[in-house]
Amino acid sequence: MTATRKAGKGVWRSRVLGRVALTVWPLPKNTFCSIDVTNRCNLRCKHCYFFASDQDQISELSVQEWLARIERMQTCRGAFFSCTWVGGEPLLRPELIDRGRRFFKSNRVVTNGTIQLPDWENVEFHISVDGTEALHDAIRGQGCYAKIKRTIDDARERGIAVVLACCLNRSNVTCIEALIDEWKQYPNVRHILFDFFTPMRDGDRSLWLTFEERDRILDRLCRLKEQHGDIIGAPPGTFDLMRAPNRHKAVGRNCVFVRHGTAFDALGNVKKPCVIGAAADCDKCGCIVPFSVKAWKRPANLLREAWNEIVR
Repeated sequence: MTATRKAGKGVWRSRVLGRVALTVWPLPKNTFCSIDVTNRCNLRCKHCYFFASDQDQISELSVQEWLARIERMQTCRGAFFSCTWVGGEPLLRPELIDRGRRFFKSNRVVTNGTIQLPDWENVEFHISVDGTEALHDAIRGQGCYAKIKRTIDDARERGIAVVLACCLNRSNVTCIEALIDEWKQYPNVRHILFDFFTPMRDGDRSLWLTFEERDRILDRLCRLKEQHGDIIGAPPGTFDLMRAPNRHKAVGRNCVFVRHGTAFDALGNVKKPCVIGAAADCDKCGCIVPFSVKAWKRPANLLREAWNEIVR
């Protein structure tokens, strides 16, 4: 019989009891924040919400100005638990992330994968991959996919794990199975997150998938998760919440980011309702975050995580 390690006091207090408590109490108001690290980007992706307006002409706070703002923010009663560093391309300003991440207990960097990943402890890297090579490069530019592969190979050699994020839209839904088959061979790819393209209210909607189409794709993802397991990320129940009859439980006024998070632009101003900004068509939201956090907070999932911490 294999012995299991008993959870120490620190694990019990910070992880086990914390997860059990969340089955009873709501998330704190300031659970999440996102920071637009920069308005600049080395790509111009066809479906990117960020460059729906001329962001390149907007100024941004200096590193010192940001650090002073973050320190004030994190030393008050309303300190945020986690930060997602976005852009633009956030790794164009690594100094800000490197110094700013120390103020948060959890950090995530969302990057296009064309820049070498820094060796930062306790930072989760999400790399955007929008299909197999031809489809991805059609959206993000010729040669981009090959750069991502080199970045992930380099990260593997340095012991850095990554998460892939695939935004499904009308142009790439045919490649889900091929994408999984390709990337499951990479040992440092923890999992692939699939969500759906969110249109801007007054923008191009040609890439948007109807709710009926989404539901059929979610059926595919459920079958694939049964087949491939954790290579497809998201807590149990996430895809069910994303279906048309249930999605109202996690979007709009029920959106976990709207209720428990704040997004900041590159000048430190608050963006509403979320990181996408005021032009987002929330009624057609395809972001996985509100659904996955809603599913994660289900008592069965939290207790499963707490048990895993005990026996790990």
